[in-house]
Amino acid sequence: MKWLMALGALVLGGGGAWLLSNAARASWVNEIEIRIGRPAGDVFPWLTDPAKRLQWILFLRDSQRAAPGCLRETIVDHGRRFDVELHLTRIEPGRVLQTTAWAGDFDWVQTYELSGEGGSTTLRITIDTRYKPFLARALGPLVSRDVQATWQRHARKLRDLLEQAGR
Repeated sequence: MKWLMALGALVLGGGGAWLLSNAARASWVNEIEIRIGRPAGDVFPWLTDPAKRLQWILFLRDSQRAAPGCLRETIVDHGRRFDVELHLTRIEPGRVLQTTAWAGDFDWVQTYELSGEGGSTTLRITIDTRYKPFLARALGPLVSRDVQATWQRHARKLRDLLEQAGR
């Protein structure tokens, strides 16, 4: 029985240290890269047009222009609803789009970079997320893994829509 208690203390102590070390981290960065069989000029409008965004960002429920350089979007993810204003902070048509948003418990900077050759485009999405609540920061590796998987699904959906449209 003593060994079981010692093992439990070791696991809880190690787990506590792991949680605290994650909670001290300022942000988590995810990167997704996908090749799309369409020119960058065909891909870029899907990043900025609200109606197109609704087709490939699977957790979006609404997307509308709120003001110049700003989209108002509703996200439903894991049963939670977030109403966000997405600020388009850097726009280089056909090359780069950077957005910034705040949603209660977290904020993020998302960068879409497009590079193309031979009629196809490599899209790289970088998401730098800052979680505010202690528990979200502490569980950062798990939350970040979910963000990665979710945005990989979004990117595949975008690729599939664009490549089907090109046929």
